[in-house]
Amino acid sequence: MSRREVIAAPAPAPVIRRRQAAQAGRWASQGALYTAVGAFLVLTFVPVVIMLTMSFRNNGQIYSNFWGLPDPWLVGNYTTGFTSIIRYALNSVIYSLISVVLVVILSSLSGYVFARHRFPGKEMLFLLILGLLMIPGVLTLIPSFVLVHQLGLWNTPLALILPWTAGGQVLGIFLCRSFIAGLPPELFEAGRMDGAGEFTLWYKVAVPLLAYLDDAGHPEHGGQLQRLYLAAVGDQRPKPAGGQCGADAVHQLAWGD
Repeated sequence: MSRREVIAAPAPAPVIRRRQAAQAGRWASQGALYTAVGAFLVLTFVPVVIMLTMSFRNNGQIYSNFWGLPDPWLVGNYTTGFTSIIRYALNSVIYSLISVVLVVILSSLSGYVFARHRFPGKEMLFLLILGLLMIPGVLTLIPSFVLVHQLGLWNTPLALILPWTAGGQVLGIFLCRSFIAGLPPELFEAGRMDGAGEFTLWYKVAVPLLAYLDDAGHPEHGGQLQRLYLAAVGDQRPKPAGGQCGADAVHQLAWGD
């Protein structure tokens, strides 16, 4: 029996032309896309390159040959610029750190009071504090300036520290109050049984746990909170003769048992 060879018939010329036109259209669209992306990249990086080259030139070089390279390269411009702003940069860092510390202390203390204590008008006062979040900071610039000037704090570090501290407490109080209110009450009850006062409960129980806000929202991480509490206030419970009773012994206990 003879072997038959099957030969595929060539595609018609119109089909070939349509395929070629479709492929050319895809290439054209891809080329236009790459061209547009390249143009955007050039527009993005050209100002950066110009800024870098200008940083190594003086005013005479810039005005005489704006698009040229530095000749010579004035590396000392960076030394001059750094020495002129180092004092202001240090002032900003120091005053910012002081403000952050004050905001953390006052916000955590206020959040603890709102979360663990009851007093008349608590919810209304808390809502009024939250309402301050709706006021843009730009609207308080002129009143803050007038207040600082009237208090005699003009040209003093307190003119920066006090407004930053006062303005940063609003969101901090909201976060600390929400977090502390979600802590198990057994932590504070155990502290009171050990003789801890309100101030001790704040800085030995609430404040250390603020670093574990994400863990506090997960019940499976309760053992870590228990260990942190025992490490903060000290485990004063009697130790059994058969072994040491520490934080690991209560790791499997559920809150409220």
